[in-house]
Amino acid sequence: MIKVGLLDNLNKLIREDKYITGLCNSIGIELDKVSLLIEKIYKNLFFTSLDEDLGIPLMLNLLKLTLNENLTTEEKQSVIQAKWKAKGNCTEKLLQTVCDSWKNGIIDVDFINDNLTLNFIGVGGIPSDLESLKTEVNKTKPAYLLVDYIFSFLYWNLFESWQFDWNTLESKNLNWDKLEITIFKP
Repeated sequence: MIKVGLLDNLNKLIREDKYITGLCNSIGIELDKVSLLIEKIYKNLFFTSLDEDLGIPLMLNLLKLTLNENLTTEEKQSVIQAKWKAKGNCTEKLLQTVCDSWKNGIIDVDFINDNLTLNFIGVGGIPSDLESLKTEVNKTKPAYLLVDYIFSFLYWNLFESWQFDWNTLESKNLNWDKLEITIFKP
């Protein structure tokens, strides 16, 4: 009890004063209430110790989640924990990391119009082994998220706009197949 601590910190001459004792008693009661509230808030910081009157309703409101009232406290805690961990895990940075680990070209990951957009900027045409990338992206992204794949192609007007002479083109050591999938700027 905080009252005892308050009185112990006072001079011995005024500890016995009825006014000081009453004042420390009322302050101690209020500080005990604050201490209990702080302890309750601290316990509700962890999923496994969420309680029915503060933590669970707060998290349900925060996650915009409704649960069956017949669930036990532990079941509610586990549902909230699962929802929390699933929320926000799939980020653009995470998907970019997955795409960066793919060996067949450079991919720019972006969210455009609520869709995931993978723009293949390093390789022209449809890259080889695209199915393995699709599989990994599908494992990482949420199921509701649609994916748009944008491929770059080398078209003749683009190639002519680079205005290569034959010596420059031969210095690149590209055969026709490699030239078709190479997107670069001179």
